Amino acid sequence: MRLVGIAVSSLVLLSACSSGRDIHGAKRALLIDEAFNEIFVGYDLSGEDYRTFVQKSDGEYEESIAAVFSDGVFIVENVTEDQYLLLRRTSNPPVAELYLSSSDDIDLSDAELGRPGQVIPAPETFLELDITGLSPWESGDRLELVGVNLGVIADLIQGASTGTPAVGADAIDSLTVDLAARGIPLFNADLGDHFAVAQLEQKTDADLPYRALTKIFNPPAGNIISAMRTVVSGNFVDVPQNSSRSIAVSGASFAAMAATVHANAVPANGFAWIQTLPAAAQHGFYYQGPELASFSFSGENTTVDLTYGDPYPSNWDDLLVSIFDFDVAYTASGATSSTTISAQIITAGILGEVLAPGISPVRDVHISQVRADKPLAGVGDAPVIAWNAPATGTPAGYRIVAYELSRAENGSTAIAQFVTVYTKDLGFRFPSASFPPGEYVMEIIALEDPGMDLERAPHRTALPSSNASMLTPIFQP
Repeated sequence: MRLVGIAVSSLVLLSACSSGRDIHGAKRALLIDEAFNEIFVGYDLSGEDYRTFVQKSDGEYEESIAAVFSDGVFIVENVTEDQYLLLRRTSNPPVAELYLSSSDDIDLSDAELGRPGQVIPAPETFLELDITGLSPWESGDRLELVGVNLGVIADLIQGASTGTPAVGADAIDSLTVDLAARGIPLFNADLGDHFAVAQLEQKTDADLPYRALTKIFNPPAGNIISAMRTVVSGNFVDVPQNSSRSIAVSGASFAAMAATVHANAVPANGFAWIQTLPAAAQHGFYYQGPELASFSFSGENTTVDLTYGDPYPSNWDDLLVSIFDFDVAYTASGATSSTTISAQIITAGILGEVLAPGISPVRDVHISQVRADKPLAGVGDAPVIAWNAPATGTPAGYRIVAYELSRAENGSTAIAQFVTVYTKDLGFRFPSASFPPGEYVMEIIALEDPGMDLERAPHRTALPSSNASMLTPIFQP
């Protein structure tokens, strides 16, 4: 079975031929707007491929192809075994996902911030900003465009074509962003859309520098017209610095996981931020919300004392989120330079006073019954990957991401995501002919999340949540 692309080519594949049960599935977005309204919007699945595979007693796989619909629903008829593999595949972009499940109903939906009916503008739809009252600009400050009703949380400096402030500037002068180029929808005041611009500036406590929200610009709601330039001007106002938090950062606990991530993993710095988000208490860390404060941290224990402003509604939920990176270098055969894959430890929870990992990576990984502590060859085109549970944390399940390595034309190492697998088990057997000749790496991500059900709703989340990755050496079929 070829996982990427449209054609399926399995060495041992049967068509569904005996009576079984129907599997009902959905691929939709649960949209949550600024007023906490929630609505499911289905994706048009006509360009996607869904099918199930069940292994029969003789080892052969029986395939059933799903009927897909424009409202985000798919139905697979006559699935003849309790447990099945659901394959979701798209060609543009090329995506292959496998879900191991026994459920009659599987919902691949996720929650997203914003209202339905968003419209991406035509090219050269410009938003131009002229705002006085900026705190003297410093390198490392952030200027954030916030349009929660559209799910817009954007760094204006990174996306600006003109007008980025110089160090020491006390105003924003003709800062211009092409909304189409940034993928930012049109603002429609009649549908409740409005935006704000927040300045987050550098501060320092006794131990760590950090960034905090200090200024806000809230222009009157208005419409932005496609293919036109909209000029908005006004003044920043000070946001009272009446929010504070002292956070004990267990950097050493993050760094100590390096040996479990990979034998050659190099701990990089961590990054943590406080964000606010509507309905996070119900739906978890489902979206990047407006930033209130942020800081970087190392692999050492420390305490950071934060003072910041919060101009957003009090019924939004404040979260503390962190990412700690471990870099692992890989070099494909014949390549003259390596590429780096970053394994991550991610945590998210209602704002508290301690920052520490919630779950550790899986342990004692084997590929086709051989310990994966060095490069492996001859593991077969249908490898079995197995592991022991993490030493800490309670996983809801695991996500496996397989990457393919190759030599690029310029001699560097190229990497492409090959397939993603979701399973509750401590291992996974790939279907026959899954891996053509080549070089691969697998990332195994332990998922701790009380709202996640990998067999019924693998993309729904709750709080607190934590992920921990490990990376295998290179292996060849």
